[in-house]
Amino acid sequence: MKIRLFTAPWEYGGEEVSNIYPLGIAYLGAVLEKNGYDSFAYNMSNKNWQQSEEKIIEIIKEERPDVIGVSVLSNNRISSLKILKIAKEINPRIITLAGGIHTSFMFEQMLNNYPQIDYAVRGEAEETIIELLNAIKSNKKIDNIKQIKGIAFKYNGEIITTPLRPRITNLDNLPMMKHEYYKDQIKKYGIAYIITSRGCPFNCTFCPSSAYWGRISYRRSAENIFQEIKYLVKSFPYLKRIFVADDEFIIDNKRVIDLCKMIIDNGLKVEWECIGRVTSVTEELIKWMKKANCISISFGIESGSQRILNDVRKHVKLEQIIKAYDICAKNKLKAGVMLITGVPGENKESVSDTIKLLK
Repeated sequence: MKIRLFTAPWEYGGEEVSNIYPLGIAYLGAVLEKNGYDSFAYNMSNKNWQQSEEKIIEIIKEERPDVIGVSVLSNNRISSLKILKIAKEINPRIITLAGGIHTSFMFEQMLNNYPQIDYAVRGEAEETIIELLNAIKSNKKIDNIKQIKGIAFKYNGEIITTPLRPRITNLDNLPMMKHEYYKDQIKKYGIAYIITSRGCPFNCTFCPSSAYWGRISYRRSAENIFQEIKYLVKSFPYLKRIFVADDEFIIDNKRVIDLCKMIIDNGLKVEWECIGRVTSVTEELIKWMKKANCISISFGIESGSQRILNDVRKHVKLEQIIKAYDICAKNKLKAGVMLITGVPGENKESVSDTIKLLK
């Protein structure tokens, strides 16, 4: 079976909008390849629909895949469904899969309104997609399909929803994601993306992470991460920087310090940056990150108002924010700021507090 995966264009227009590439379907591609499937992934997320439609039609017509899968976010859901519609128009027998975070939460709405979707994949897809494709390939009966965890589909006009699949607890067992899908993008920008954990134990009101993953973070080992970094440096000689895309990379100080020591001991010179919480910052951690070529860490500050921080369940004190930035400044590590304005309860006073904190 030939499987082609797509990340659809964003809903807004314009020229190329981002150097970011999707990691989820890169993992799926690696798993599919490991299990003997002919797979490839296309990233259209950095183009608008007008720039992508002709190419999408060309891919489906020329490559004639047996299965099309799209990773759906809320802000590319219309484009994602257009891809599935095009696929069905070209080949009504093609199997269509929808996955991603929007699908996981909104699968009933999608299945009720878009008959082009054959199966909705909910939650982590690596194990689910292999089991589903094996069943389809073997012409399994509907009763067998109903036993596959983590899917939803329509049968005789009724939505069939199977139980969610338990999360993958040992991420080291997953094959390395297929960065090769995005080699042109890596070459153009000199940036590669990795993810070293899934989930976040915190429960901020504005973030979908805990609702999607549950409040448990599973993490790859330092050795496993190091092997991927080493692979990237060797495979893409034009690589300048790696971005660690975890929700909270530095929550386990020992794991990060162990990784830093491996980078230093093996003389890897690539720069990298990450995202973290100020409550995870220690002097020792920042010193090791700086030694290991980390050039920037961005913190989700959200607000300079303690009232707003409490309301959004951030579990952070203003003095912890200030202390973390002081430590980064002392060690000459660039510290970025991520903010949210307009949450329920925001007013001129709380915005003023944020401006004061930034100053």
